[in-house]
Amino acid sequence: MYSKAVFAIIVFVLSCISACGTPKGPLYAEGEFVGEVVAANMDSEIAMYALAPSDDEPVELRQRRQQLERTVSEIPSAAELQFLAQQGSTDFASVVYARAMLAQPGNRRWQTQSHLLRTQLNAAKTKQRLQRIFANHHALVVPGWHWRSRPETGAALSYPRKILASYGLQSTLVETDEHGSVERNGKIIAQAIKDAQSLHKSIVLVSASKGGADTAYALGAELNDHQMAHLKGWLNVGGIIAGSTLIDMAADDPQHWLDWMGFDEDTPLTAVHSLTTDVASARLAKLEFSDEVTIINYAALPFGSTLQEKPRYGYANLAAYGPNDGAALIQQLLVPGSHTVLEIGLDHYMRSPRAMHRLVALLMMIMECEAESTCE
Repeated sequence: MYSKAVFAIIVFVLSCISACGTPKGPLYAEGEFVGEVVAANMDSEIAMYALAPSDDEPVELRQRRQQLERTVSEIPSAAELQFLAQQGSTDFASVVYARAMLAQPGNRRWQTQSHLLRTQLNAAKTKQRLQRIFANHHALVVPGWHWRSRPETGAALSYPRKILASYGLQSTLVETDEHGSVERNGKIIAQAIKDAQSLHKSIVLVSASKGGADTAYALGAELNDHQMAHLKGWLNVGGIIAGSTLIDMAADDPQHWLDWMGFDEDTPLTAVHSLTTDVASARLAKLEFSDEVTIINYAALPFGSTLQEKPRYGYANLAAYGPNDGAALIQQLLVPGSHTVLEIGLDHYMRSPRAMHRLVALLMMIMECEAESTCE
């Protein structure tokens, strides 16, 4: 575990990396989403004014922007987001999507409360709440692809686990097959959940990236309510739940996709195949999730200028389809029927102190609402 001094240095450095990014360009804008200020260089004028409406916006542009915004449903579909991206821009579609999603009462509540809580984590009263609730829980952490052989990708979630431990929540890494298919790893996760009964604590799950699809299969196909009685919640962090259009694009040349991801040449293609959209969507349609387990999606929603280096290839290839985190389209990251919290401006890897603080806040919220039977 990091000492407090080392931890403070890490947070300071990551904060500078996050905050001291691209200088203000001609399309720079500052906007607000349910109380959270977002600033970025946008990819178009229409996106800039969507993020930060202004009296300076040309009349014709305003009329066109508002007309496009009126063409989408209450929660934009994949086809509608693609239309917005192609008729406006990808950043424009992302702004419209974020405003629509966060207008939903449940999403808005989780978004606003988790943001407020993460700003108060070091307050004395909040620390007491954290210590009290975390003492009665244990986290099972489900890693992503190549978590063992490529730890530099963050797939093993070592840093988030250290953050959780620093706030008093102990965790166990579920050692999935780093090359395994969704179905194979789902069985491993299901067994880990059953084995966790011996801890005599309430259990929460935290999964990331492909680990989200693995976890969905475990909960929706491998376990019944009795076997999950001790499981109180699942935080799906950037999980590729419904497959990825990016993987579909590489169907004719999967090794190219593997090379981009930094995967070994001997990665079994069965694992890759399990995340094509046809296979993943068909699998997801058969899954049944228990109403007794609170599921929260925590997804990144970057703008083109806020991406780190690694996800830029994926983002560029997906941009014509609409909002994406650099690994999958935004709607492919969500468990259907669950509330969603967005980290606007970050990408698939969520490398920022604010994401780690929100992670702690969301887990605390899941635990408290389950304990008080107030989850909605």
